[in-house]
Amino acid sequence: MSTLAIIASIVGGVHVALFGFALFRPSACRSIIESFPRSIWPARILLMIALPWAAWMLVSNPPLLGSIWLTKLVYIATPIAFVLIMMFVSELLAPRVLGGLLLLISNPILMETRFHDSLWRLVVSVMIYIWIVAGIMLVLHPYRFRQIGSYFLKNSTRSRMVGVSGLGVAALLFVLALSVY
Repeated sequence: MSTLAIIASIVGGVHVALFGFALFRPSACRSIIESFPRSIWPARILLMIALPWAAWMLVSNPPLLGSIWLTKLVYIATPIAFVLIMMFVSELLAPRVLGGLLLLISNPILMETRFHDSLWRLVVSVMIYIWIVAGIMLVLHPYRFRQIGSYFLKNSTRSRMVGVSGLGVAALLFVLALSVY
């Protein structure tokens, strides 16, 4: 099993969990989407994942930080940045950090799909570019999270349609992971 097949399986599993929840529990999914942008603990947990990951990416890519003292500065600045972000950017922090995580996750997946032989790799690439656009939108306009979520989950019928389409994407990813990648 190739690395791209593992990635497609993991992304498909995440799709099954998220969109299955939208399909089978639409009212609970709607309430989570409405309360997520202003929730503190999910924002803190996501920030605890995203900020060290971004710092690691800065430190591990030599062209970004040319000297040793800048690397040490990143190690010092990361916990300080966490505290300052929690103090001063708590408004709509959860969608912003979710957008940042979408951007961070996209990099290694695109690096893996770049050199795969099959043209079916473009399915994953297109999906990742959609994540990148969504991540940029969430970082810049976090209030759109609730607007888009409330549009797609306005009633149970729309929620179930979103769930079915997400499960269809998950099925496609699983089939590609098992047969092509």
